[in-house]
Amino acid sequence: MPGKNPTTKTGLKRPTRSPHEILRSRERDLAEAAPRHGGHALSRASKTRVLLPTDLHTALAAAVDVRPMMQRVLAASLALIGQADGAALELDDGKGHMVYACATGSLGPFEGLAIPRSGSLSGLTVESGITQKCDDTEHDPRADHEACLRVGAKSMICVPLHREGRVRGALKVSSSRPHEFTQSDVQVLTSLSEFLGAAVSGSADLVEATGQLLGNLGSGGRSRIGERALQVETFIADVVRPGMADGVAARQRIERAIRRGAVHVVGQPIVNIQTGQVVGVEALARFPKRPYRTPDLWFAEAHAVGLGVDLELLAIRSALSVLDRLPTQMYLAVNAGPLTICDERLTSLLVATQPDRIVLELTEHTAVGDYAPLLSSLTRLRRAGVRLAVDDTGSGISSLAHVLRLAPDVVKLDRALTMGIDQDPARRSLGAALVSFAGDIQAKVVAEGVETPSELDTLRRLGITLVQGYYLARPAPVQLLQCLLRTPPRWGPMLLQGNHLSGPAGLSAI
Repeated sequence: MPGKNPTTKTGLKRPTRSPHEILRSRERDLAEAAPRHGGHALSRASKTRVLLPTDLHTALAAAVDVRPMMQRVLAASLALIGQADGAALELDDGKGHMVYACATGSLGPFEGLAIPRSGSLSGLTVESGITQKCDDTEHDPRADHEACLRVGAKSMICVPLHREGRVRGALKVSSSRPHEFTQSDVQVLTSLSEFLGAAVSGSADLVEATGQLLGNLGSGGRSRIGERALQVETFIADVVRPGMADGVAARQRIERAIRRGAVHVVGQPIVNIQTGQVVGVEALARFPKRPYRTPDLWFAEAHAVGLGVDLELLAIRSALSVLDRLPTQMYLAVNAGPLTICDERLTSLLVATQPDRIVLELTEHTAVGDYAPLLSSLTRLRRAGVRLAVDDTGSGISSLAHVLRLAPDVVKLDRALTMGIDQDPARRSLGAALVSFAGDIQAKVVAEGVETPSELDTLRRLGITLVQGYYLARPAPVQLLQCLLRTPPRWGPMLLQGNHLSGPAGLSAI
């Protein structure tokens, strides 16, 4: 029935409370304090990495978690006792059960399992305070045969967790084979009993102390002391998890930018230097002047706090609003990373516009781990008419194998390659090789970062006709680009260096 603890015929059940609630159940129920911490219970153990909360108060409540210490204890135990294939920390729930509060290896799938304390080896360990060894659970009357059969434990050692003269629980190491452990294993684990108890209980003490302090700050204290409360929280954060306070501030900053739509778009023309025609415009994101930081830092920070895809999507939405202002023969290039490309929201966004006028530039600063979902998303987009460009080619980020797997429509030569290409034979050789490579895979080449007439002339001699860069035009607000695009039938360096496009320098970073 709802609200009841399901119990099997053997008496095995699942607990309704978390590991350190069980650990501290005889002294304090931490769950009662959880609502004061923004609804995030201090005792809630998570198996996956969650997004950092924007409230430092809530972030601290989630950070002081006894579970990581438990996991380290179990991992070290398996490494120490090589014959063991499973380990668990069992805690007395105060209601007649020993609970697998944290488990790993062969016992991992049974984490949360509760077994009757009476008639179990771990229960005997807690009652006696003495390490117990079982060579064969099928024939040892001290063992709970039903529980051992369920978890597949044929032999095991249970070590009491001593702390300040009390036994708080037991560490169990087990094997799926009988007679696996020696008396030497018992001696080694017994010698660590006090340390193990201190490690686990000490973490729980930190949970309780932090919970009490945050509870006081959250129940009226915050309004009384204001800035002082924030200082106290920052102090705790610096002790518990260095860098967490900065991470919370970063997430607040990114969420604020997303909420306010604080991204505007500038455009940089992509010119066919053979015909003098502008064939497309790359949309580049710009952010508020305060705090000043380049766009690449904004996006890096957003990805670090789990909001990179959301910020990239905001920038792409802003960019797409520009499309109708460009002449119909021009395409719009927008930038997205692999995670954003795999997001269904991007597919819906691009397909709903004029996909045949969109070039999607794949930007990446780390290697693609799994190409399957990326290629699947790209296939859907390309079928709709979206063209693919691979950014940063020649910079060391986009390898030729990477380009081969993606088979892009456009290969973009990174500014690291074009810069000084007129003076560096090695750069020219690499550029010529990439032009030949692009031709073989039937892709066009766009060289970005062109800043001098000599670089432009060198690129022309290499057979590269599509270029962008400060020598041709700096990124500019779309209104200025509209005016210029309507005026000349042909573009050239002298025209594009006019005052109407000599605004502040921009960086491509979405």
